[in-house]
Amino acid sequence: MLTDATLLRPFDAARWVIAAPGDRHLLVSTAAADLFRLLAGADSLDAARTAFNARFSRDLSPSAFAGLVEDRFGGYGLLRNDSVALRPRLPVPALRLRVEFIPAPLAGWLSAWLRPCYAPGVFWWTSALLTALLAAGYFLAPAAQLPTSSQLWLTLPLVYGSVLLHELGHVAATARAGVRHGGIGFGMYAYLFPVLYADVTGIWLAGKHARVIANLAGIHAQLLYAGVLAGGYLLSGYAPLRFVAGAVGITALWQFNPFVRHDGYWLLADLTNTPNLLPRAEVVVRQVCSVAGVRQLVARRGRALRPGPQAALFTYGLLNGALLFFFIGYTCWHNAGLVLAFPSVVLTLLGKLLHGTFQAADVNRSQFVVLALYLVLVRFVLDLGLRWRRPGAPPVGAS
Repeated sequence: MLTDATLLRPFDAARWVIAAPGDRHLLVSTAAADLFRLLAGADSLDAARTAFNARFSRDLSPSAFAGLVEDRFGGYGLLRNDSVALRPRLPVPALRLRVEFIPAPLAGWLSAWLRPCYAPGVFWWTSALLTALLAAGYFLAPAAQLPTSSQLWLTLPLVYGSVLLHELGHVAATARAGVRHGGIGFGMYAYLFPVLYADVTGIWLAGKHARVIANLAGIHAQLLYAGVLAGGYLLSGYAPLRFVAGAVGITALWQFNPFVRHDGYWLLADLTNTPNLLPRAEVVVRQVCSVAGVRQLVARRGRALRPGPQAALFTYGLLNGALLFFFIGYTCWHNAGLVLAFPSVVLTLLGKLLHGTFQAADVNRSQFVVLALYLVLVRFVLDLGLRWRRPGAPPVGAS
């Protein structure tokens, strides 16, 4: 009855994760998990129905039981003779145009040396020690000097090499947890920003502690790398090594940001046992801020949101939107002229680049801030276009 590529693992005290074909993961209740076990242990649908009726003191007919099975598990590729159309995945617009360039076996081999670092007893102590040492070096020592143009040939590869090491850390922690991992590839975050990614969706089948370690594994790998570079600076006195160590450490800390899909986002989702955290929060915000939601809030004199998961999701979603609007407003207020003139500035810079007259002094920090604003606006327009083309969305909880 069930396909061979299915697994059942506990998620928390009241929910279970079913791994379905196609790297899909279904979060179900304990009752649904019991039904799944009965199907897995029975030779036929009728035998599963008999066991179900005996266990739960029910008297379901063959057609009623078949309907129950299809309602719970149909459309996910779990059933051999599935009459339900394949259910759409929950849309995740953060990462697009994914292209794998390191297959899973090679990624596992390249990351094998990191696996001992993710034993719980080793991981937490080394993370605390590395963080303390790097923070002390950053705040107590004089400011690091910027590398000269002749030193960029070394500093840039060292900085960008930490990005690949970050993804290898996620792969190593997933393998250390005893679950399957995929490869490493290239994608476009929010349609516009090029990033590397590691396919570690199998970590859903691990326990909460292992998932948290896997969330932090990339940061840990970068901190370990920064510690080695700092040690190299202390031994050699070569200043660019210290600069790269600080840059890698700052990059790792940025990953804690919970309002974009960096490691901090997945960490918060696992700590709160809230899969699809941002989509769920957006749904709650839209419901509360709708006309019906506002009327309900007024009718209950502000008591529509009681303390609990819904209030937490609403707070998170509201903060997420507030930070975005603050960034847009702050940028437009302080760089109004540049925001309007930015297209012509870009054309001028491209002209200089084509004619070979471009210099580093031609760009400044304000231009990068305004560029980020334009990218955010472009992403917003693309999101609206996709929502207009796909007005329906699958239930939150299935991926």
